[in-house]
Amino acid sequence: MKKRWLAVAGAILVLGFGVVVWWQDTQRTAARPAAIAAEKADQQAAASSRAARKKAEAASSSAATKAKAAAKAKAESESRAKAKAASEAKAASHAKSKAAAAAKAKAKAAAAEAQAKKAAAQKAAASAKAKAASAAATKSQATPTGTSWAARQKQLKAYLTDVAADGTVSVSYTNLTPVAGSKAAASAPARYKYETSVNGTTWTVSASTYKLYITAFLYHLRLTGQRKWTSSDALNFKNMIEQSLNPFAEGIRSTYGNTTINGYLNTLGITSPFVTGQAASTTSNDLMRLLKLLAAGSAPFSDATMRNELLSYMGVQIYRSGIPAGVASVIPDATVQDKVGFLNDQNNDAGLVTLPTGQRYLLVIMTRGHGQETLDFSRIKAIAAQVESIMYE
Repeated sequence: MKKRWLAVAGAILVLGFGVVVWWQDTQRTAARPAAIAAEKADQQAAASSRAARKKAEAASSSAATKAKAAAKAKAESESRAKAKAASEAKAASHAKSKAAAAAKAKAKAAAAEAQAKKAAAQKAAASAKAKAASAAATKSQATPTGTSWAARQKQLKAYLTDVAADGTVSVSYTNLTPVAGSKAAASAPARYKYETSVNGTTWTVSASTYKLYITAFLYHLRLTGQRKWTSSDALNFKNMIEQSLNPFAEGIRSTYGNTTINGYLNTLGITSPFVTGQAASTTSNDLMRLLKLLAAGSAPFSDATMRNELLSYMGVQIYRSGIPAGVASVIPDATVQDKVGFLNDQNNDAGLVTLPTGQRYLLVIMTRGHGQETLDFSRIKAIAAQVESIMYE
């Protein structure tokens, strides 16, 4: 009985457990759609949330992009505005500078024009003065009397004696026959040959006047076929006379030797100027001897082409503040063909003067001392002007 009961109780228990299981399954089955629905709702909510977040992020990014673009556009606009302002300022500055330059150029042109007019007026005045002086000189030279000519000679001698009294000046002067067919040639006194000197035999430094001696020697070599004249010789010779450059002259001395050159000059009556190891020295009278040969066209200056070449160079030599300046201060239209020399306090000048009337003369002036500097030809200018005034004004 008891076993039967236990069996029944077991069956009931199993049945009850089954019922419970069935009920739970039923409940779960009934709840599953709601869970699924809830899960789906959660998923939809999450998706909506993500979509909203993405939309918000997109909106935020778009706003930032737009803001950045707007800022960039604003910066570019401001930059363009500044660039435009700078360009306008630069253009204005350039225009101002251009206007100032134009004004300056206009003022300069006006000043230049005024200066040109002033120079033209001065030139015209000077030309008129020169013509008047030349006319007066021509009149004075055209008809001098024998007595006045003799008086001039006496006055010149007295002046030269006085100016050279301290021994620092040597002067040699020679009046030449006038140019053939000239006004002066018609005047008897102008044809007189007259020469004088003071301290004419005083030995002194020749400086670059010795280049006239080198010229005489070179012309002698050319005339006798002992030297072929090259284009280089021609250029160097020109520079030796016009610019008083030393290399060519010193090269001739080195090539032929002082003894040979002196020997030739001695045949012309000129005392030897060259001594080895010493500066060349000479006298105003010896330089005058050479100038006389040049003026007369005598050997070594007998070839007209060579002679005229030398005279043309002497006529444009660059140191013209001595005899040329002194003569021009009295008779501006006179022609002076000269050769200077300068070394330390020694300044010399030797040349041929031709006046507008055709009158010609030779003048050698050698000065030293008195604290004068190299290239200070002021004493020579003063003496030349006085000689010109006494004899020909």
